[in-house]
Amino acid sequence: MGDVIGASRKPKKLVGLLRDAVNATAFVLFIAEFQTFPLWGELLLVPLMTIVGMMTAMAGRQPEHAITAKFLTRFQMIVAIGALGYSVYWIATHFAEFVSLDTLREFGIPIVLTAMFLPFLYLLLLYCTFEQASVRMCFMQDDEKLRQYAIFRSIWIFRRDLEYFHRFMRDMQLHEGTGKTRIDACLAMSRQLQKRENNPPVIFWDEGWSPYEARKFLEAEGLPAGDYHHSYDEWWAYSTTKEMGEAIFPADFTYRIHGTDRAVTRMKLVMGIFLNGGPADADERFTDLSAALITRAVNAEAGEQFKMNCAALKSVSIALGDVRVSIDTEYWSIDNRGGYRRYLRIQHPKDDRNADF
Repeated sequence: MGDVIGASRKPKKLVGLLRDAVNATAFVLFIAEFQTFPLWGELLLVPLMTIVGMMTAMAGRQPEHAITAKFLTRFQMIVAIGALGYSVYWIATHFAEFVSLDTLREFGIPIVLTAMFLPFLYLLLLYCTFEQASVRMCFMQDDEKLRQYAIFRSIWIFRRDLEYFHRFMRDMQLHEGTGKTRIDACLAMSRQLQKRENNPPVIFWDEGWSPYEARKFLEAEGLPAGDYHHSYDEWWAYSTTKEMGEAIFPADFTYRIHGTDRAVTRMKLVMGIFLNGGPADADERFTDLSAALITRAVNAEAGEQFKMNCAALKSVSIALGDVRVSIDTEYWSIDNRGGYRRYLRIQHPKDDRNADF
């Protein structure tokens, strides 16, 4: 269900969900679960594996228990291989019973039901999306005819592309103006951005970075920025906040880009720490992410220079070529006893704002 909700903005993901239902892993799981252990074995293994699973999850979040986590993981693998081996042995000794129409039904019916259920569920999600949009539109537009015009016009333009439909609804909240003019302006902007993303323009260095490339600078590290859009007095995009590390209160990271309608001129990496000191590897992660971002935004030499000279500094401002890079730390409580946020800011020479953006 959660995967389908995530696919509601991108229908192509539904094909992946159906593929997962018929891949090799699904076949191996079917074989492993085809023949169960005797009752006494199930009564012994189920609570044992439940406890082992809980212990593995707890040990995996604490570096000092890494050896224990590795041992428990191997134990789980041995049990899983044993279950698979037992099932394969039973099939080999009872092959005539296995090769039957009942076995084919047992394997095929869940796949057929999945294939039939996903389209229905997706259509239901489409309906819920448009219904929620209609409710939101009541707060943005008083005139019922204009509300209907906005909903049906956007559905006609974007059809099943819910990603741009959601962006249109967001732009309606941010766009100034009233009446049909406001609706048409938001639709035109969303449509223009859709075409621009499908065929990104060439951005030269004297303008800044291409927003469609800058969004992906930290994609490999799990921090891809979302769509580049207008918001009040600027254009920007940001990633979802991602927790990194195995501590109970891990550090969280966010990546943001800012600029004009054509080019990105400022980038920001933010690390949040909720307890003083934070996880032991937090600063190292921040340094690695910062170096990766600078490498892709400037060049590899600048990334190495930053890593060698600025890694241990809590506050610094340097020039890497004609790009300005700064680090500063903002503490949340008196006497530095609480958490803090650390910022890496990268500023293109085209940008004329204060470094504290």
